[in-house]
Amino acid sequence: MATTTKTMTTNTTIQQEKPWTSHPFKLISDTGLNARSDVPRDHYVVKFTKDMALVHNLVLRGLNAAYNQCLSVTPGTQAAQDFLIFNQCVFEMLKSHHDMEEEELFPRLEKALNQPGAMANNVAEHHDFHDGLMRFHDYVFNTEADDYDGPTLHAIIESFGSLVEKHLHNEIAPLYDLHVIESNTLKALWNDVEKDYQPNFDKYRHVPLAMTCADNSFELDGQVTPFPGLPVFAAYIVKFLLGRKFSGAWEFAPSDFTGRPRLQQASL
Repeated sequence: MATTTKTMTTNTTIQQEKPWTSHPFKLISDTGLNARSDVPRDHYVVKFTKDMALVHNLVLRGLNAAYNQCLSVTPGTQAAQDFLIFNQCVFEMLKSHHDMEEEELFPRLEKALNQPGAMANNVAEHHDFHDGLMRFHDYVFNTEADDYDGPTLHAIIESFGSLVEKHLHNEIAPLYDLHVIESNTLKALWNDVEKDYQPNFDKYRHVPLAMTCADNSFELDGQVTPFPGLPVFAAYIVKFLLGRKFSGAWEFAPSDFTGRPRLQQASL
């Protein structure tokens, strides 16, 4: 019991010391599995849903890092240029994730379910924040470092961030309804989607961002769940081989390449 208490205290202390990584856009800590007695625990849908929640948390941490640091960046500096690149990558991570869902994942799930339109509500929620997301895109891709303005970016993220947060949370629990698809069929379907959409990812931008938006101390459904769970040596390979091209951008990320949260924001 003493060991458990100590662990919980340590985790609480870490969370208190790094609030900038977990707000204002709340992370997903509960997938709703405990309320679903109808879902076999050995069905692939459990891993699928938990992994989707962890991917959504990557996006939310990226948005939190952007939102909470944007007012501290000085225009006309290398930091401003690096920060704009960081924000570009956050946009790309969110946009490509939703493009993958709309173009590949959702149509295949609807076919497997034999239910056309079963995922339509998710697509509708994508539309709810589309305009704000595109304003974010236009600003971070079309603004020069000399013209960077923190309050402008802050207001843009604020205009759509809560809608993104709401959607990313809403999408998770209903995924357990996919347990009606045979487990191996769902696994094969997801593996095919990942394989087919892989060429759309930029290994120098999206892989380093995903690694540095992870938190390997985070508890999902009451359990610490490292994600993507790569060994430390692999994390350093990513850092030095893939992360070097835009190394300045990752200084704004909420974690280091091993998924260890940074307790302080970037020093600017």
